[in-house]
Amino acid sequence: MVGVLSNVALLNTLKAIAQQVNEDGKPSGIVFGTVISTEPLQIQLNQSLILDEDFLVLTHNVLDHYVDITVSHYTVNDAFLDTTHAHPHAGTNSFDSHHKHAYQGRKKIMLHYGLRNGEKVMLIRDQGGQKYVVLDRVEDPITEGEWIG
Repeated sequence: MVGVLSNVALLNTLKAIAQQVNEDGKPSGIVFGTVISTEPLQIQLNQSLILDEDFLVLTHNVLDHYVDITVSHYTVNDAFLDTTHAHPHAGTNSFDSHHKHAYQGRKKIMLHYGLRNGEKVMLIRDQGGQKYVVLDRVEDPITEGEWIG
């Protein structure tokens, strides 16, 4: 099972690693790897070392997760975007479609931060080399989805 660290837990882990660096022959350090599989998660550090989920602790920077955002804007009816839509009991285009809707308040959204095959990542090896905290990507994430542009 993949471990998840909150920011506080990550900070405490980093402090513990720093305090014990001199107590072991293999001190902590930053290493880099490439995601070679996501199901199951595997990260290749070099030609001979591939880490699986048993050795990885993931931060929210590399996991899909929900966050709340606050929004305050209006929808726009635009011929380019084709925002024609229906209203309950009115049907499509049965009213003046040049109107706006408020979209406001606190909204829950999913951040798709989960790792993808081929992404380069930065990890911290814990003292002793038994666990690796996957901190973040070293390049922009691989994205997909609908873009207007």
